[in-house]
Amino acid sequence: MHWHIGKRIKEDVLYNKRAEYGKEIVKKLAVKLTERYGKGWSDRKLLHCIRAAYTFTENEIVYAARIQLSWTHLRSLVFIEDGLKCMFYIEMARIEHWDTRTLDEKIDSMLYERTALSRKPENLIKQELEQIKETNMLSPDAVFRSSYFLDTMGLADTYC
Repeated sequence: MHWHIGKRIKEDVLYNKRAEYGKEIVKKLAVKLTERYGKGWSDRKLLHCIRAAYTFTENEIVYAARIQLSWTHLRSLVFIEDGLKCMFYIEMARIEHWDTRTLDEKIDSMLYERTALSRKPENLIKQELEQIKETNMLSPDAVFRSSYFLDTMGLADTYC
């Protein structure tokens, strides 16, 4: 629902343009929606909806909904600009059944960057992520950290 709202605003109200005047339009739209439908339609929420529409395609949203990621999961993922990194976190959250708090912690701890998978060429990363999606099984490179496993002892990777 949130993605569809963002898509509608992006296409029909903002005409697929990102401009400063769009912020004013979104603020006015938030007021009108709140008047008509009640609380829950702040300009900030609408901006998240719009960002989701710019970030995810309709197929990705359908897939994410099918695998039971919530709006709060998607809201955390829209700020990841690297598509492969985003796909990694989607698959990890799906397979590991992460709640939103866990997903945010993993993103903040830069889990993707610390995996062996992230050091591979882009086309190999895509292939491995597709394989994870199809088999529902994590590959060793998606699970294991590169070089050393110092974080299991409470040490950061920076000691390598």
